[in-house]
Amino acid sequence: DEHSEDQHGFERTTIRQLESATGLSGGAIFNYYPSKLDIFIALAAQDAQRMAEFWRAGGMLRLVQEVKAHGAEMSASYLELGRRIWSDPNFREKWQTRGEPLVDAIREGLTAAAEHGSARSDIPVESLVDYTLVVLDGLMLHVRLGLVSAEPTTVLVLSDTTIPGQPGRRPRCTPRPTA
Repeated sequence: DEHSEDQHGFERTTIRQLESATGLSGGAIFNYYPSKLDIFIALAAQDAQRMAEFWRAGGMLRLVQEVKAHGAEMSASYLELGRRIWSDPNFREKWQTRGEPLVDAIREGLTAAAEHGSARSDIPVESLVDYTLVVLDGLMLHVRLGLVSAEPTTVLVLSDTTIPGQPGRRPRCTPRPTA
């Protein structure tokens, strides 16, 4: 069941469309959520939690499989979330109070991999998290635009070989310092 804002865009989604999508009256909806922005934040948080669970269940491969299977729904929410965080200070503040389950899951997974020697040790974990998020951002955009091939193995192979790296090799550039 796709979110109404995935089909119409956050700004163009009307209360009537929300009522139709949820089966609730406008009064009932706004009894739980003070604004349409709060509804989107709740839906985005739900999607981020689902994506975090996919990551924990199988890393980038599982996440890619699930995004492809539910691409329109999850990629729309993910991309709108990024746009809103970047462009809307009110949204950014509300989102930060909800946390970032997907980023946390990626960080936890890469930290555990580094501790077990299966992730690069020559690059800080936060830089690996940043790299993974950049790959994921591009993947989400390509899914939304229908540009991901039926079997995106090349992206997965590159991602899988970049993060573990090769023992003793140093990156060609100096990683940016983490704050």
